Amino acid sequence: MNDNRNKSATSGTDYSAGRPVKVAESVARQILEDVIELGYKPGTKLPVESEMVKTYGVARGSLREALRILEIHGLVRIKPGPDGGPVVADITSKDIAQTLAFFFRASKVTFKEVMEARLILEPVMARQAAERRNPEIQTALRNSIDRSRAGLESHETDDEYRQTAAGFHEIITGTTGNSVLDLLTGSLKEIYSARFHSFVYTSDERKKLVDDHEIVAQAIISGDCAQAEALMRAHMEDWISLFSERFPDFLDEPINWF
Repeated sequence: MNDNRNKSATSGTDYSAGRPVKVAESVARQILEDVIELGYKPGTKLPVESEMVKTYGVARGSLREALRILEIHGLVRIKPGPDGGPVVADITSKDIAQTLAFFFRASKVTFKEVMEARLILEPVMARQAAERRNPEIQTALRNSIDRSRAGLESHETDDEYRQTAAGFHEIITGTTGNSVLDLLTGSLKEIYSARFHSFVYTSDERKKLVDDHEIVAQAIISGDCAQAEALMRAHMEDWISLFSERFPDFLDEPINWF
């Protein structure tokens, strides 16, 4: 951030959706733009408070509120201690999931609606992964299956197994080249995972899940787009049925904010 440019945020002429923007919101937007413009990577420390107050021409209270807004949205984290302060964070699908979960809860969205959205999006993303034939993605899928098979043999813990299984979907939901789709689909998966983070699979269920993942991966790696899409849809439908059997009221549950 450049000391030579005073970005006063005290003007009341900035409007969004027909309402005046608060000073803190305006500062938050300006900090975001600076982070992007200056190419700050995750882990980069922002200037000290006194310097930012001068740069943006606002009171300390407004600056602190702006940083809190950015912290809530996942752009920065406030590091405590004498050498602490705002640090650029790595925005992930979990940050978006927390925001979506807030609005889903307020709108009384159910898990059925979340799963319907995943059923639309993830099979299409599997198809796109097959179309792109990205060598890095193919390698990641092979490694994911190998880890899953090894986990079956080593009897990994439930938590380890869930992480391995979730990793397969994370690979596919990050392959489209479209950031909107990648982040949206990843965030829906996070909302689902937050509900079933302690779900315990039987050994037979674990094997079936790995088998399902492997045939989807094989279709993607071979470039069979239609098969990749169909297999991913069938896989997800099977697991929705499984959860519905274990938890009969699951699909009608409202989303909780987490």
